[in-house]
Amino acid sequence: MNAFRIFREAFFNNLNLNMDKRLVYIIAGIAAIGILPVIFFVVNFYSLSVSKDITQWGALGDYFGGILNALFSFLSLIATIYIAYILTNIEEKRNQQNLKFEKDRLLREFRESEYKRINFELQKVWLSLIEPNPEIANNIIHNCIWQYRYFRTSNMHLFPFLKDEEVKNLGKSLENISELLDTRDLSNKDEILRMFIQKLDLFNQKIQTFLLES
Repeated sequence: MNAFRIFREAFFNNLNLNMDKRLVYIIAGIAAIGILPVIFFVVNFYSLSVSKDITQWGALGDYFGGILNALFSFLSLIATIYIAYILTNIEEKRNQQNLKFEKDRLLREFRESEYKRINFELQKVWLSLIEPNPEIANNIIHNCIWQYRYFRTSNMHLFPFLKDEEVKNLGKSLENISELLDTRDLSNKDEILRMFIQKLDLFNQKIQTFLLES
């Protein structure tokens, strides 16, 4: 039994055709069934001499023909069912791949759209800094802060690689710029802008890298 098991495993491991083991067992079983009529005939009529009567040969042909025709019909049915099964699996896998591709495409488009939106809003910070009217400047920066908060609460899940602390730091930089515009205290303006640029560059770099690699 061990020798047979080793031979069987070696046979299936070295089988070049990508064939299901179940199909091999089915073919082997059908072949065994096909041999049974021959064995049955030999066991029952082996003692008889070879006949020279054409009618007896015709009866022999009818015997094997009837059995083999039924067997081949059954084999054709099995082959048709198996091919249909394989084609169904291939089509199902293809549909799953298409659905996954479409889902990934829509997700990527959604991410790109959201990144363009929030990046466009963050670029308005520079408008607030050069706007001579304090009220308009405050409205611009407050709108930027509101849009960024909306991004954090509603759409940040689209970018799971973003660390919450990094996102908070960029939001803090926006609030510092807002305070700068409110107080018009320019003593630490350069430091506030430097921190904002640093956080914004990191934010853009991470998202752009993610979009390129996804």
